[in-house]
Amino acid sequence: MQKDIDKACKAAGLYPDVVLSGHAHLYQRFTRNLPSGQQTPYIVVGCGGFAVTKPQENLPPAPVTDGDHTLEVDPILDFGYLTLTTDAKTITVTYRPVTAAGAQPPRDSVTVNLKTGKLIPAGSATAPPVAQAPAKGKKPKRKK
Repeated sequence: MQKDIDKACKAAGLYPDVVLSGHAHLYQRFTRNLPSGQQTPYIVVGCGGFAVTKPQENLPPAPVTDGDHTLEVDPILDFGYLTLTTDAKTITVTYRPVTAAGAQPPRDSVTVNLKTGKLIPAGSATAPPVAQAPAKGKKPKRKK
């Protein structure tokens, strides 16, 4: 599949800021380091449906690098969902697991600087804060 993506990107003359994929019934996040210096998160998120399934291969603990891809976090075997937040400078992808009690705190998040094509380290001054969902039954406070 990577060859097809690269062929389409080369023909278009640009590469994606983030690549999202489903089907595998888990959450995984990789970073692809392109020769241009661009860092692209590749995120597999198929954990919103029928069953959660562990990877077919036993992988060593993250981070694991194979060629130009690095598995950044160990596969997460929970049901959950992604949120994408963007502005003119960044795009942030956040994964939240869900239990019978509702949405849980984020388990993973990555932010891309859209100008440089580089990942912004979590917790850095330039990384946008991760939005927290209000607790069930509570309304968010409004600023005056």
